[in-house]
Amino acid sequence: LRFFVGRGWSKDQAAGIVGNLVGESRMNVHALNPRDGRDGSDSIGLAQWNGPRAVALKAFAASRGAPVTDFETQLAFVDHELRTSEGAAGDKLRASSTVEQAAAAFVGYERPQGWTAENPTAAHNFSGRLGHARRLAQTGMDANSAGVLADARAVVVFDRAAEEIIKASIVAANRLLPEGQELVVHKNNSDGK
Repeated sequence: LRFFVGRGWSKDQAAGIVGNLVGESRMNVHALNPRDGRDGSDSIGLAQWNGPRAVALKAFAASRGAPVTDFETQLAFVDHELRTSEGAAGDKLRASSTVEQAAAAFVGYERPQGWTAENPTAAHNFSGRLGHARRLAQTGMDANSAGVLADARAVVVFDRAAEEIIKASIVAANRLLPEGQELVVHKNNSDGK
């Protein structure tokens, strides 16, 4: 939160930003979702940038002499985009006066599956994003503080455990199917996890 508050955003606005980033990538600068972009490009980093925005992030990092995976560089790029190429989202965020409004405004910066300008709360995992934002606003913690980071790590562990259970279930189910038939499960969410 301190980073964005230091850039002039209110505490609730900063919580809306960081809560969404936790929901989007679990604050992982190395997050990578291959071919997740609408154009088939990889989604990378804290905000899961893809296509021209991922190219712009890489150029921004290079201009700072920093690797694209540098935490502060990615935060600075979010702030930079909110004031330039993503100014419409930045304007909505600046106009917000509650953490709920800020979370809904910032999800327009990320535009995940389900998002529309008319109904930003329909965005993928909006309730999780808002929950993280509310916790940050109430506690004043940064995302790397124990509460939110522990939640994000728990989600990662749960995701991995659930994936292993699903894989084992598929193997067991395939043993029971007649020869030549196979059970196939497709992932159906925006981050492919």
